[in-house]
Amino acid sequence: MQALLKHHRIHLCLALGVSLMLGACASAPTRAPVEERAPSTPGEAYDSGAFRAAATMWQEQALEAEPAEASALRLQAANAWLQAGDLSKAVDILEWVDEESLGEQDQSLLSLLQADVALQLGNPLQARQDLDLVGATLAPEYAARREALAEQVNESLSNLNAQSVQIAGEMVQRLDSYDLEAGLTLLRQLEQVPSRQLAYLATLEGDPRRAEWFDLALTFRNNLVDGSGVEPAVHEWKRRHPRSELGIAEALDLWLQYRQEFAPPPRVAVLLPASGRLKGAGAAVRDGLVSAFARAPANSEIRFYDTGGSTETVLSAYFQAADDAADWIIGPLDKDAVEALLGLAGLATPVLALNDLPQQAPLAAGLEQEVFGMSLSPEQEAVAVARRMTQLGYDNVLLLSPENEWGYRVINAFEGEFLQRKRNTVVSARYLDSDNDHSEVLERVLHIDQSKARKEQLQNRLGVELQFEPVRRSDIDAIFMAADPRQGRLLTPQLRFFDAGNIPTFATARVFTGVPDPARNADLNGLVVPLTAWQTSHRTASSVPGLKSLREGQFGPLYAIGMDAWDILSWLRLMQSDPDFVFPGQTGTWSLNDQGELRREPTWSRFRGGVPVTAQSTTTALPGITHTDPPEPASAR
Repeated sequence: MQALLKHHRIHLCLALGVSLMLGACASAPTRAPVEERAPSTPGEAYDSGAFRAAATMWQEQALEAEPAEASALRLQAANAWLQAGDLSKAVDILEWVDEESLGEQDQSLLSLLQADVALQLGNPLQARQDLDLVGATLAPEYAARREALAEQVNESLSNLNAQSVQIAGEMVQRLDSYDLEAGLTLLRQLEQVPSRQLAYLATLEGDPRRAEWFDLALTFRNNLVDGSGVEPAVHEWKRRHPRSELGIAEALDLWLQYRQEFAPPPRVAVLLPASGRLKGAGAAVRDGLVSAFARAPANSEIRFYDTGGSTETVLSAYFQAADDAADWIIGPLDKDAVEALLGLAGLATPVLALNDLPQQAPLAAGLEQEVFGMSLSPEQEAVAVARRMTQLGYDNVLLLSPENEWGYRVINAFEGEFLQRKRNTVVSARYLDSDNDHSEVLERVLHIDQSKARKEQLQNRLGVELQFEPVRRSDIDAIFMAADPRQGRLLTPQLRFFDAGNIPTFATARVFTGVPDPARNADLNGLVVPLTAWQTSHRTASSVPGLKSLREGQFGPLYAIGMDAWDILSWLRLMQSDPDFVFPGQTGTWSLNDQGELRREPTWSRFRGGVPVTAQSTTTALPGITHTDPPEPASAR
């Protein structure tokens, strides 16, 4: 028994010993853990791969830095966000970078980052253009990244519209000798290739025959709408490709044959008010459309249908047009009429409306890509003004508008676009449309009243009369004014009186009656206004056609949109296949945005001597895009 107990004690001791040993091993650390030191600078964080932390620190530093240094810090933050894989934050921070304040090295980095963003957003053509802007000053540590981006861009470009390009290339190889029909077929095939890509393909070495045809297709496309410059353009093309078997005369004949393929529909129905409150506006649009039709009728016919002034008459006009086998509808003009027509369940005809399309219009099946809207609405003009002001670099804007429903609509449209682009409205002021003197409103928003109050306080403190000129606020870059002609003539001189005449001031076209009258419009001098090309080419009373419907120029924009409505029908198909293709019309330059909506770039004009003066046209570095700029104010240069 004792032996058995001794045996159990031995096992128990062994068990306890093992247990104590294991416990000791588990509880006694062999070494104190070393805490990793958090990066103290964004540079350290970036180098260690903590890109999000680096980006956050650089952004925080930018908030405390001077403007020039802040842009460089935000550029580094954007780079870190891209490295962290957060594209949206990189895009957001890049919008706050002021390129003009950057040094040459940082400007090259900005172009590199923009190329990276464009490529990730699926736009290799834009990425290629951005990469081309990367200068030799790019820091050496980014060289490998630039090469990698260039390879990705080239790969994406080779895949872009690859089928159309490949088929066209094969067609070129089969051209043993020039043939008109083969040339036309090749040009049709290339319609699916955007102008930017054609420009890129035309520069590729290694296959001169393909390059010359891509270049010729681009040359033709840039001269399709207005053929006045096609002959010198073809001569330039021949100079670039002297060995081409295609001669100048043959190329011009090919252009002429190809251009004739862009014709308006055979039967076009025009839905306009010939009675009711919009009868006069309808007459001006009708006369403009007839003028354009008479100049280029092709083999088409047009018929006019009175939309009257009610929903019933609009729909009745449409059904009559449908019974007459119309291929296209131009109109209606009234916004409510447009909404009624597009809401029709039985709508089966493509439509070019002459007003804004309703938001999320419930289009009938099959018409999703065949309904467009051409608008001269004040809301669209306000959006165009906001775009233009941001392009010119204005950040802080004073808004002036009448205390009425029209003023609210215009200002809301402006702010919706302007604030979306990360700009600021410093103050928004309303004035009474019935007032003749807006001194009180302007003194308040320009802080003239505060300046006067400081003068009174100082005089009372010193007990002497001071010679003092009130000083306006200095935190305003530009002014946007919503005003009719009467209020525009009152507000503009009063702004000058309160020392705000040197602040760039924009207004919608409503500020101008449209009637050429230099003496009466002299008070508008200095205003930048989005007008129509027709108005800027009819600046004198004698140049305005004597049509009753024009009302001496007052309805000139309506006449112009009638002309554009007819002329643009021939080009809508090409505008859909080539997002770079624009239509230079009488109301401005039209393009299709990413949503397939027609967007107008107005003709920007500044009033001088009571006359709207247009800036010289400038062409961007990208083919197929033409726009006009207003004379830049001195503060924007």
